[in-house]
Amino acid sequence: MGCAIHSTSSAGQTLLQDPVPLTEYYSKTLKDYKGMAWNEITPSNAAPMLRVKNMQDAEFKDLVRRGYPFIVDDCIPKTAELTNVPCSEFGRRYPNEHMKAEYTPGQSHVYLKDPDWYSEQKPTAKAHKHLSLGKPLAGPYVWHVKDETEDIQTKRDLMKLLPVPYFLNSSALNSHEARDSFEFWFALENGGTQAHADAYCETTLSVQLRGRKTWRLGAFPNITNAFQPYAFHDGEIYKRDEFWRPEYEEDVEAGQCVVFPQGYIHETYVKDGASQPDGCSVASTFQFQDPQPVHMWKNFLTRWGLSHYTREEPCTERMEPYVFLGAAARPFLMASASKEGDEAVRAHCGKVFQALDTDKDARLALSELAVVFAKDRFRPPWTEVRDRATLDAVAREKVQWQAEDTLLYHDDDQDGLVSIGEFEESALKYLAVRKRAQAIQKTRKRAALLKKEKEWIRNHLCTSDDCSHLRELQEEYDRGRKRGSGQPHAQQSSEL
Repeated sequence: MGCAIHSTSSAGQTLLQDPVPLTEYYSKTLKDYKGMAWNEITPSNAAPMLRVKNMQDAEFKDLVRRGYPFIVDDCIPKTAELTNVPCSEFGRRYPNEHMKAEYTPGQSHVYLKDPDWYSEQKPTAKAHKHLSLGKPLAGPYVWHVKDETEDIQTKRDLMKLLPVPYFLNSSALNSHEARDSFEFWFALENGGTQAHADAYCETTLSVQLRGRKTWRLGAFPNITNAFQPYAFHDGEIYKRDEFWRPEYEEDVEAGQCVVFPQGYIHETYVKDGASQPDGCSVASTFQFQDPQPVHMWKNFLTRWGLSHYTREEPCTERMEPYVFLGAAARPFLMASASKEGDEAVRAHCGKVFQALDTDKDARLALSELAVVFAKDRFRPPWTEVRDRATLDAVAREKVQWQAEDTLLYHDDDQDGLVSIGEFEESALKYLAVRKRAQAIQKTRKRAALLKKEKEWIRNHLCTSDDCSHLRELQEEYDRGRKRGSGQPHAQQSSEL
């Protein structure tokens, strides 16, 4: 884990180095991390995952902004109604609702009234690098209550029962999104999910309602070129030992929850005896928007630009209001693509900065940034909240979140202000990553992409023609050529 350092070479290129330690959290992770292989890591030798209780707002915001995964031991009351609802009761209450079974052919539309799903194990996958160590794995059942209910009243009833974690309730934006975006995950013993990175551009929270689940997590691999795997859907990471290097292995009990940022690779497993008395565990997962993981964005930006978060999802684009201080992105993109390049970008940064610097002290304060974001009214992506008072309160709250996160994204010297130099360097790095991603998407021939990747890496990651990034690029290109891959963007298939 680490941060990306901005510097300029003698030739004027923006250099991006990823990663090196930055925060106390990243340093702690690096200090404790033992580089465990998938078949070596155990709860006793894994890095200790941060566990918190009675979490206060300041600690919550700090952890999320740094993109640090953690477990909240007192996430919800153990007396919450849903903690006492077994899988069979879900079937009785909502018989005509449906869900799907992961990894099980023909199980994409399972009615909750069907008793087989909570009483009969149906192992359909094997993965030697999974927590199950190759034991037949029953995929979990996932019920997307957020957008897949036959009766809208079902969602409304469950929203009233859902125990929103206490540390989200101080934010109207987060508490309402939790109630609106949730899904249930049901897993019998010897069931679980294979290692994967979610598609979501937000922080995820999974609360364990019943039973015990074992989690294994690892940071998104530091991919360095366009020929490496970049999406890591279920089980894909198992085929490359150097990429599946989990850091944490932890048990999560009823009433506890796991919070992890965009990009964290994770797998789960319900072991024998972990879901007594009925043998079926229940968890609820949802996302929340704010605060944004701004430190992680900046620290991992080069790998995000190569990943599915840019190549398949709009996550990198969603960063633009924060990177460009609320200004439109198009002029920056056009400046970056112009003949003047970095100089044109710096010139446009100056114009935007001066327009926001109302007191002309050559620094942007939180209040000045808040004015920018207040100009555009935030529209939450909810389906069930309509009252004007709530929407007005959330809009005001969003302005404050955006202003704070924007300041933190740029404030490298941590003086509580944004300087023009900090703004320019942040914008140049982001634009370099976006230009690379656009080149990857447009280039269809492998040889042409190899040439473009060499140029980009030489300009932004290396100070000479002989560096590890260039050697790794050539190795990945040659690996793909031996496999006979015709397309530069093809994901490699996975053998579990």
